[in-house]
Amino acid sequence: MDSQVRVPQGFRLFAFDEIDSTNTEAKRRADEGCVNKSVFWATTQSKGRGRKTRSWISDEGNLFVSVLVKDMAPAEKLANLSVIAAIAIGETIADLAPADCDIKYKWPNDVLINGRKVVGILLESGIYKESHWVVLGTGVNVSSNPPDSEIMYPAANLKRCGIDVEVADLLSHYLDKLDGYLAQWQTQGVAELIKIWRARMAGLGQRIHVQLTEDERVSGIFKELSDEGILILQTDSGQEQEVFSGDVFL
Repeated sequence: MDSQVRVPQGFRLFAFDEIDSTNTEAKRRADEGCVNKSVFWATTQSKGRGRKTRSWISDEGNLFVSVLVKDMAPAEKLANLSVIAAIAIGETIADLAPADCDIKYKWPNDVLINGRKVVGILLESGIYKESHWVVLGTGVNVSSNPPDSEIMYPAANLKRCGIDVEVADLLSHYLDKLDGYLAQWQTQGVAELIKIWRARMAGLGQRIHVQLTEDERVSGIFKELSDEGILILQTDSGQEQEVFSGDVFL
């Protein structure tokens, strides 16, 4: 199936009919010294994972892909890759979508269409022989999505939203976008890419809830997204709070 995918120069594709998890495979290969921009794509996953160890339903017909990024920036800047992966797949979808699709980015890295989640991203990182690596795991509901009763946030799929695309073609377009944004990030930093996010940012100026940890939740007005991708929340006490990670509920 790999022959169906156009891979940018410098990328290497590993394709699987079925695997436990593309992120897990990418992490295994990273710890074996696999090269930068290795791509792991599977038709199905038996143990797909989302953020905070949640399971990711991995039915055939959807996109499950992980990209290994190594030593492309100092370790303290690698969190920027969450934004880069999100806008790469989000802008890919926007290029294919009909005009009535309202595509938004929900902090920190989800892509919504008409208020429902179609993309989830999981970043995992590590070190191999002093080489810092990050795995960009991306799941896209292309032809199906789980029912709302089984997930935290209401979902949709591209087909349901009027976007008719083959998984291999979607992956090809995504890798092209990712390649371009990674290059821009290396030369210009993340601030210019944050502008792309801001143009489609969900919840700005609205009251939101952020689940910081299993036991800690904060609510307030979504004031701004900083040039570094940090969410600025005006809490109910009137104070501004920087939020570095968490689950946002609009």
